[in-house]
Amino acid sequence: MAGLEGEQILYYAYGSNLHPERLGARIPSSRLLGTAELSGYQLLFHKRGADQSAKCNALFTGDDKHLLLGALFAMDAAEKPILDEIEGAGYVVSEVMVKHQGDEHLAFMYVAEPDYIDESLKPYQWYKEFVYHGARFLAFPERYIGDLIDVAAVDDADSERHARNERVLARMR
Repeated sequence: MAGLEGEQILYYAYGSNLHPERLGARIPSSRLLGTAELSGYQLLFHKRGADQSAKCNALFTGDDKHLLLGALFAMDAAEKPILDEIEGAGYVVSEVMVKHQGDEHLAFMYVAEPDYIDESLKPYQWYKEFVYHGARFLAFPERYIGDLIDVAAVDDADSERHARNERVLARMR
């Protein structure tokens, strides 16, 4: 997905980057196009992050009853390496066809590598809130948001990291 300077690429966010405030702070060129759907994928919090907590993963099930909701962003291709670095180890880039406003668009997203999946982990509360506030901002269906609320989360023992993320969340609330 490397591109020429100024070339726009499409990014499909389904986890902590759902909210344009969050992604915009990380990727200045990002521009929210709106919500998008990806059939045959399920949102799970089971990807082991560098902080040893659970992060989001788009798990391919192939089952049409599973629908992953997300945000479709346009961004400068030159900034993709920054996002790759932020997402970190354990994610691979996957190109997918997402449905946005009735049309299909080729976008990239991050999917957990199998060696990084750990069903025993829980997300930190602040991480879960990034996903929740993004879903609320995008007006996802209440059932989808209810499923996010039901995800068990834990407190982050690292008070500095917790405070840093709470400051970002305060701008989204």
